[in-house]
Amino acid sequence: MKKLLIVLIAVLLHFSSGSVNATIVNPNPAMWASDNGSETFSPDVFAGTVELYDLLGALGAGTTFGFYFIDNPADLITVFDPADQTTPGNVQSATINFGTGVVRDADAGFTLQDLFPVSTSDIGFFLSIETLAGIDTIYTQHILNTSLLDLSATFPSWTAPDQYLIGFEKSSTLYFGLVNGVTSTVPEPGTLVLFAVGVMGGGWFYVRKRKLT
Repeated sequence: MKKLLIVLIAVLLHFSSGSVNATIVNPNPAMWASDNGSETFSPDVFAGTVELYDLLGALGAGTTFGFYFIDNPADLITVFDPADQTTPGNVQSATINFGTGVVRDADAGFTLQDLFPVSTSDIGFFLSIETLAGIDTIYTQHILNTSLLDLSATFPSWTAPDQYLIGFEKSSTLYFGLVNGVTSTVPEPGTLVLFAVGVMGGGWFYVRKRKLT
């Protein structure tokens, strides 16, 4: 029983280590549930994104939002780039076809934005920021961040299971993007705790039964 407890604790620590949720505040709790810590997602064949808030872009800094396949995080696929910077009254939107590997700029007549190899891998999202020192990229997978910190928040929709609000931060909230057509692929911490409690309870029952027999 003691070995079982040690294994369960190790599993929980593995999933929770370094992944203290970002401090991004939920901008609309009536529409979005709390940040559930999701870092990777399984995409539908068709997905859509809308850029809701780009602090640095609005100030004239170059930012790029996009996604990557987790089996090849070095290949960053662009959804919105500096040419798509948000301006008042001009909401940026894009479509992603995971069946053909095409990203299109929906608010610019569905012009071609980027091409990518078709893959069955799960995806993560990123935000790249142009700085004087070079390009600084933040990922939804905290293990890919230079600081190893969780710098993103994923707020699930209350009404649509395949819709998320993705936020990024770096000392303050920098970006919000709405993504349709994705589902989380990582168990929530609460699910892991319930699993551990269930297994521990089962182990206790088994040990007690053995003692009684």
